[in-house]
Amino acid sequence: MNFLERVMRVMTHLNIGAALGLAAWVAWSGWQVVTGQINPSIRVAQAVTLASLTHGGQAVPMQLVPVGAGGAQLAPCHEPQPASRESAMPLSGEDL
Repeated sequence: MNFLERVMRVMTHLNIGAALGLAAWVAWSGWQVVTGQINPSIRVAQAVTLASLTHGGQAVPMQLVPVGAGGAQLAPCHEPQPASRESAMPLSGEDL
């Protein structure tokens, strides 16, 4: 087995171990919350209350095109395209 194959095999085993470790940690931490061993610092009702205080309880419509007050369109932010610099006649190798 050459060096590259050995490195790839080690990386595969490392990734599998990391995935299993992450799954075990998620299951363990979730089990602690479910059984009451850990109390989350913010409950769902508190999070909803904080979110409603942040947004003032009013939804803002999403505008895909920028509009001014009263729905008026804003001035374009890009300059017009410059005039084409193409030649009216085909160029030859002498022109280069």
